[in-house]
Amino acid sequence: MASQRSGGMPSPRARAASISDIALNTVGLAYVQGAPLSALSLGDFLCPVDTYVRTNFITGNAVAGHMVRQKAGVILTLSTPHPACPGRAS
Repeated sequence: MASQRSGGMPSPRARAASISDIALNTVGLAYVQGAPLSALSLGDFLCPVDTYVRTNFITGNAVAGHMVRQKAGVILTLSTPHPACPGRAS
């Protein structure tokens, strides 16, 4: 097999190509867009920041041990506005 070294061990390139662990972190929440900074409340400003940072931490924390052990992995984050922020009208 061309992707194996002598002795039957996969080459680093072949081994890396076979790793397909991906963690998908999706976030959807409502937040104020297009308003001047001076018009935002602290809550409006912090809502998306806190939510995105929190979900990235939780996702990364959940998969880090596995990814470190295998020395590979990808965390993909997708975000979009959605009516889910506490205290915000839909």
